[in-house]
Amino acid sequence: MAPLAWPGFVLLILLLNWWVTFSWRTIEVRSFDLFLVFIVWAGSHYALAIALYPFNGMVTDIQIRDWQPRSLLVTFIIVAILDYAQTAVRGRLFSSAYYVPFTLHYILLAGVAIYLGSSRFYQFTAWYFLISFFSWALVVRRFIT
Repeated sequence: MAPLAWPGFVLLILLLNWWVTFSWRTIEVRSFDLFLVFIVWAGSHYALAIALYPFNGMVTDIQIRDWQPRSLLVTFIIVAILDYAQTAVRGRLFSSAYYVPFTLHYILLAGVAIYLGSSRFYQFTAWYFLISFFSWALVVRRFIT
């Protein structure tokens, strides 16, 4: 069942960060370094999708079932760190008390999953990421932002 959770989580990240892209329109003074941060941040989401479905010739059900999300989680950690960077250049890194710890807990959980390398913990992480991020996006965020 976890193979369904990972694509759902990545899709949710892509959709929410597409929404965040619209907030860049409020930046009045633009520079190349801001543009570079934006491009690297946006490009990291492409890398996240590639890590989800790597081009390594997985063609059989056994190969797909044996897929381990280690590269996806490493890429996710990079995406989260770049999200800190793009939020900081917009001057909103500490505008809410929850953003840094909320994102940090995902980074730490991804790190623990990579360290343990357990299929069961990968499944837990996939479903936790999907359900908690979805809940945050549709419910919690409405009341605290």
